[in-house]
Amino acid sequence: MKNLLLLLLLANILYFMYSAIRGDEERRGEILIEESQLGPQLQLAEITPEEPAVDNVVADEVPTEPAVAETTADEAPTDDKSAETEPTDSEESPDVVDEEPVEETPAPNILQASVGRSCVTVGEFDKREDADRALMSFRQQSYDVALRSSIGQIVKSHWVHIRDIPSTADADSMLETLARGGFGEAYKIETEEDGIKITIGFFGKRDGAERVELQVASLGLQPVVEPNVGEGTVYFVDVALPVGKGAQAIIEQYSEERVALRADATCP
Repeated sequence: MKNLLLLLLLANILYFMYSAIRGDEERRGEILIEESQLGPQLQLAEITPEEPAVDNVVADEVPTEPAVAETTADEAPTDDKSAETEPTDSEESPDVVDEEPVEETPAPNILQASVGRSCVTVGEFDKREDADRALMSFRQQSYDVALRSSIGQIVKSHWVHIRDIPSTADADSMLETLARGGFGEAYKIETEEDGIKITIGFFGKRDGAERVELQVASLGLQPVVEPNVGEGTVYFVDVALPVGKGAQAIIEQYSEERVALRADATCP
């Protein structure tokens, strides 16, 4: 009996040792991680369904507790929901702004607002062909131009006079000198306004009158050229200047007297 107990005890010891060795082989290759080595536990956010937005109600004005409506037998029950969402006339919600519709207007041209439109007017021209010639010249240079006409005082011809003659005898002496110089058609005029003067002739163009003036001056006399002004049609050429281009070249071509600038000019 004693030997049997020792044999069973030895068998149990051997089995225990075998189990321990086998357990170590099964756990071979595994890594044990302590819970303290892990990071903080993730917190899952609680998602609640969105509440429907209530129009015309400020967040600060929403009551935290449901209001209890006190009614009497003579009063009809009211709709709490309509009372919360509909503002009264005396108390409007600041979230609602009544604005009138604004009519949209087209934006102005940037270039025109910042630079503006610069124009010059060339003229006046007594003859249509002179104005047409100037108009075509500007168009060939890619200017925006327009021809304009009006009624004004024009120079129809040019007179050659000898003025401030002291007496009739002096006038007769001058007429004799003119006749010897080839101006036998000259004649004497005496008026209260101008006194005594000698008219040598009139000419359609100024250069012809100036040529006669020089010839009479060579005889020792002192003639003058005077324009014969009358009412007639005059012509103007309105020119729009491109951005960044001045009118200096136009002034040099037509002179300052015949080029109107800025407020005196008219745009085409």
